[in-house]
Amino acid sequence: MKKTVKRYNLSNIMKNAWETKKRYPRMSFSACLRDAWREAKQAVLAKEMPEVVNVMFSGRDLTINLENGEISGETFEVKKHIKYIFDAKWNPAKKVWVSQLKNLRAVVAKECVVY
Repeated sequence: MKKTVKRYNLSNIMKNAWETKKRYPRMSFSACLRDAWREAKQAVLAKEMPEVVNVMFSGRDLTINLENGEISGETFEVKKHIKYIFDAKWNPAKKVWVSQLKNLRAVVAKECVVY
C-alpha cells in the first residue's frame, strides 16, 4: 500500500467548522464545514505557490512576485484595489506596485484566481 502525505489537518478543519457553527447558530453545519475546507485549501495553496505567479484579479491579468512583493501587469484599472487589499505602494522608478505584507501568499490565494 502506498503511503501518502496528509495535506490537511482534519482535526483543525472540524474544530474550525464547529467554532463557526457556535458563532453563527443559524448557519447549517454543512455550510460551516464547507467554509472550513475552503480556508484549509487556501492555506495549502498559499504554501505551495511558486515565487512568481500569474493571477486574475478583478478581471485583470497581474504578475505577482511573492519574493519581493512586486505587482505588475494591467494594474491601472484596479489600482485602488491593489492599494487597499495588498497594502501596496507605487514605485515610479520600477513602474510596479510593491507590497510589504507578510501574508502576501495568503492574500493572493484568497483574493485572486491563480493560473
